[in-house]
Amino acid sequence: MARDVATARPMAKYGTHTIVILSLVLLLGSGCRDYTFNNEYSTSQEIAMGRQISAAVEAETPLDLDPVDNTRVQNIAQPVFDQARKTRPGIIYQVKVLQGKEVNAFSLPGGWIYIYSGLLEKIGNDDDALACIIGHESAHVVLRHVVKQESDSQGKGLLVGLVGVLTNDPDAYNAAGLAYELDQLHYSREDEYQADKYGLMFAYNAGFDPYGMPRFFKKLEDLEKQNGEPEPYASDHPITKNRILRVNKLIEELRTNNGSYPPEEKDSTKY
Repeated sequence: MARDVATARPMAKYGTHTIVILSLVLLLGSGCRDYTFNNEYSTSQEIAMGRQISAAVEAETPLDLDPVDNTRVQNIAQPVFDQARKTRPGIIYQVKVLQGKEVNAFSLPGGWIYIYSGLLEKIGNDDDALACIIGHESAHVVLRHVVKQESDSQGKGLLVGLVGVLTNDPDAYNAAGLAYELDQLHYSREDEYQADKYGLMFAYNAGFDPYGMPRFFKKLEDLEKQNGEPEPYASDHPITKNRILRVNKLIEELRTNNGSYPPEEKDSTKY
């Protein structure tokens, strides 16, 4: 999805609805990330932020209401969420399916997880791969990557203030501020590796085959070779080949240690 929201038309011509759309362009164009403003947010504030963004997501992107898709996703997600709650209780983890061809998924602060129907199509009948993806997204929430990211504040006041002046609309002002914040957040490679690690653990301890994760990554790698560029799920993540090597090693450790990782593992799986 295009991320260039600059146009020649004055922003005063845009209504609140369109400003929210621009926010969603920034959000959904960023791939698998979590979102918040800074690392000082409490859990209740994190949940409130996620609720606000999820309402905007669902207002702009139709949900896939296919009963077969949704029953499958919920049946796979719930045991994974049970594992996530053991590490971080107090979060109501939930997952929904969005209509769209994107091979992508993302999580929001407070436990909202979204999966595109295009990703379900690419996964096919590999329930274990889907469990690992849900585990990965849950891990971002569990590990509070959402509140560890700090946005670049330089210039933010000017941008948001400009929207406020041109629109004279408090809702547009707030939405523009949110859009800017969302666009500034990028997970580090270490965050993504950590989400892979915990996602594998959640899926494995929920009874799924952890090799579903490298199988999915292999499909992404094949798509990258066909298309000449990463799919959305891979574009903001570490190199897919490296992730495959790493998760295979992590799986060996999980199986050897009855579903956990040895304490001294910290740097043993980096590539």
